[in-house]
Formats: sequence, structure tokens, C-alpha cells
Amino acid sequence: MMIKKNLFLIVVLLLSISASSQDIVVNKKGQRFDCYISHEDSGAVFFRYYRNETKIDTSIVRSDLANYQYNATCEETPPNGDAKLCFSTGLGLGGSTIFGCELEFLLSNRIGIQIGGGALGASAGLNFHLFPTIRSPYISLQYICEGIGNDSKWGYKQSLIGPSIVFRGRSWFTAQITAGYILDKGPSYPADINKNIPVALTAGIGAYLPIK
Repeated sequence: MMIKKNLFLIVVLLLSISASSQDIVVNKKGQRFDCYISHEDSGAVFFRYYRNETKIDTSIVRSDLANYQYNATCEETPPNGDAKLCFSTGLGLGGSTIFGCELEFLLSNRIGIQIGGGALGASAGLNFHLFPTIRSPYISLQYICEGIGNDSKWGYKQSLIGPSIVFRGRSWFTAQITAGYILDKGPSYPADINKNIPVALTAGIGAYLPIK
């Protein structure tokens, strides 16, 4: 049951990441918009972007269009790119098997540390961002502790250490997958899982907010 649940969460996670892919639009003045292209026709390209956390739906006529691209790589600093703190909350975050929160602090443009906690769990991580902004995706070395106490259902489940791949969209969406080496197993570790398996998968999905 737990394996099926994790596989379902991973599928939902990957579909959500795919749906959150970023596009770019560049006009003939050289202005670039990191955006989401909704549709296009013979006369214009219609897109959405964010300015100072405000959503703007607009379009550009093809005579003013220099270039546009779907599923582009983010290489420029987005809005609030100078933020040093980031708060995240959602399902499976913060080491929680249910609902949790995380707080990240940037030590440099790409390196950050984070702590998290929530319903029956806690976590800590060292993060490396793919781009020099707190809004970018990152790779993290995570320590996760799931559950507390000796209850056989809601108590301590396991502790893990391993790499996470964390996606952050341009506005608020975040999702992550962790493959952790099992350091210890507790009384609520599922009986239907082979206890000789040394690795566990966890997944999370939620929202994030940069804080200046």
C-alpha cells in the first residue's frame, strides 16, 4: 500500500512539474519575458508573467516579436531574485508524512540551508540552486525523520539521509522527490514493506513564498 501511495505521489509530482514548465518571449527591443505562453494565433502570442508578485496577462503582435520559446531554461534572475529567505508549506514537506513547512536561508546566490517540520516529522538540508536565485530549482542533501513516539500507527517510522530534487516554479509552486538511505526504522514502519530494502522514496508538493 505504501509503495503504491509513493508511486502515485511521484506521478502527480512529475505531471505537475511538466505543467509548470517556463516559456520565454523576447520583443524586438530586446526585452525578455520569463512567462507561460497560453496560446498563439497568426497575429499574436498570448502569455502570462509576474511583476512584483502581480500576475499580468498580455500579448505581443508578431510584428514586434523577436523570438519566443516553449519550455525554456531559466537563466535570468526573476522577481524577488534577491530574497534570502523562503517559506514553503504543503503535503509531505518538512519531513512530514502528512502536512509540513520548510524555511530556507541562502548563504550565497546558490547555496542555502533549510529546516522543516510538521505533522509527525522534521527535516534539515543543504541546498544547491541551479540558478542564482532562491526561486530556482535545487538539489539538496536531506536528513529526514518521520514520526515521533512509540505508537505503532502514528509514532516514529524511519530516519533517512539522501539527495532530493526540488522544483520551484516562477511564482509559487514547489514539488520534490527524495531518495533516502534508511538510517533507522521505528515501530510504525509498515509491515508490508520488505525490511531489507535500504532506500525509501518520499515526495512532497506545495507552495513557496520568498521573503526579503
